[in-house]
Amino acid sequence: MIKPVRKVWRLFGLSFPIIYFFQPKQVVLTIFGAVLGIFLIIELIRFSQPKINKNLFKKLSFFMKKKEKKKISTTTLFLISAFFTFLLFPKELAIISIFYFIFGDALAEIIGIKYGRIKIFRDRNIEGTLACLISCMVIGIIFANFFDLKLIVVTAGALATAALSILPSGKIDDNLTMPFITALVMSLI
Repeated sequence: MIKPVRKVWRLFGLSFPIIYFFQPKQVVLTIFGAVLGIFLIIELIRFSQPKINKNLFKKLSFFMKKKEKKKISTTTLFLISAFFTFLLFPKELAIISIFYFIFGDALAEIIGIKYGRIKIFRDRNIEGTLACLISCMVIGIIFANFFDLKLIVVTAGALATAALSILPSGKIDDNLTMPFITALVMSLI
């Protein structure tokens, strides 16, 4: 089931690559590090105080996934991944990989749930993966022209994002892996 409020919340994640576009790396890492620190403190309090966790989950059940009651939130995982992506990769690749993740992953889920017929894994399908790939390619072409990157670089990133979106949900959350691995693939190309 898609929770629309989560998709809107994810769009707020675009604020970081947009800020990064206009600001130097150190400024972005300072801001982003502070936000990540706040989320990590919330997670620490939440898991060290079961009563707080239960009440918080009850109040935010319209927003949180069931698995987040016992596991670190996907927002915090995304913040960790994005922070290290910004820290370790060139600016343009970090920005593109975050855009790929936010739009590609969201469209894979939305299209996959609504139109997905050809199953790949239990909870994945071709239609969602194609939506991810197409959206990433559009974003990649726009950014390739803007950042003066070769088409092969953004195509490799789009393919990596789509490939990661097709993997079955399991122990390693794509919020943690997708932006970082996409940036890594593009940097290797």
